[in-house]
Amino acid sequence: MAREPDTPERRHAIYIDTPVLTALRQVEPFFESGIFDTSHCAIYIRRRALVQLQRLFTVLPRSLGIRSQRGTTLTMAEGNLVFYPFNAQSNMNVLTQRQYRHVLTLHGESNKAASFRPASRMYDYICVAGPLAIDRYLEAGIFTPEEAHGGRLIQMGDSFVQRLPWLRPATEADGAAASIFYCPTWEGFGAQTKNYSSVIGGWGFEAVVEAARALDVGRIVIKPHPYLGLLRQGMWRDFIVGLRGMVRCGLKVELALDDMPAVTRLLFRAALAGVPLYRPDPANPLPVRLGITDVSGVAAVLLTARIPAVVAHVTPPKVSPRMQDIEPLKSIAPGEDIAAVTRAYLEQADAIDTRHRDAIIGWHDPALPAMAMPERLAWLIDHVQRDPYWNDKARGG
Repeated sequence: MAREPDTPERRHAIYIDTPVLTALRQVEPFFESGIFDTSHCAIYIRRRALVQLQRLFTVLPRSLGIRSQRGTTLTMAEGNLVFYPFNAQSNMNVLTQRQYRHVLTLHGESNKAASFRPASRMYDYICVAGPLAIDRYLEAGIFTPEEAHGGRLIQMGDSFVQRLPWLRPATEADGAAASIFYCPTWEGFGAQTKNYSSVIGGWGFEAVVEAARALDVGRIVIKPHPYLGLLRQGMWRDFIVGLRGMVRCGLKVELALDDMPAVTRLLFRAALAGVPLYRPDPANPLPVRLGITDVSGVAAVLLTARIPAVVAHVTPPKVSPRMQDIEPLKSIAPGEDIAAVTRAYLEQADAIDTRHRDAIIGWHDPALPAMAMPERLAWLIDHVQRDPYWNDKARGG
């Protein structure tokens, strides 16, 4: 990871601490969309022995100019911004450098517990997609209404919702090429009900098979989360067993493994040698009839892309007031009639998803949605550097 010289034009940086090097690809879409720009933004990744080892057999985007960071002391001009797309314990050390402004963005919009941790209070400002994210913080008691609505939480709409340009909504003309896109997440930290993966026990694979039969779709593309099995290696067996079961049902299954760590990728390739790889190609995007995800940022990705999707829950979810007339219509759980739920949802997906987007996407400034991505970032930087929330307030807490 070659270190580029700092220049006076650099006004912000991204700090990342992750045990899985390929997770950096979850930041790449923000450079592709233009919300970040390598000429103005440096990416610092904390040096770990495990990460250094992964560098030997992992190809990362060279265009991002990733810098290997010893320790947690950054060297930038005073007043610059540090953005945090991942939750990590070492973020707390960087936050002690009060010569900078610290902004939590995360790398998507999700109901997962990691998206509203109490540690969020340590950041100067928190970027959220919109009203639903604010509700999560308030319901968890992490921020007060005065903080949430007084400017500390900044609604940036879809600015920090990832794009997957290699996916598109299927049309009738796609015929047999149309697919179901299954994107199971990892198991998550903690015991919260939203920290789960539908891979465990194979329930997610069963749901995909039922949905495929109901919709007469024979093609399945599976993209597992890069962290899958990080904490519970037994999940790798569940993944392999579940996928083999899908193949036995006569489905054409393809695996999108580009973001997986090399060890996991090699394991899956050895155990599933007969399953072809899917190579994402934005020039020839995958037509998706239905997405099936766990509680994760992919649900918002598909919503933003106008791709119909349902969320597979292990247990029926606790529904927030804002989502009471939306979430039950696009959620599936063990014991339910998957075929009936998916057919009913697809019959009115446009209307349901329009209401869903209204719940998720909001704007701090009414001018933001009309701005190009670089203009949104310029607005955000100016807003944080003016520091409107903390003027006349003591920092901390």
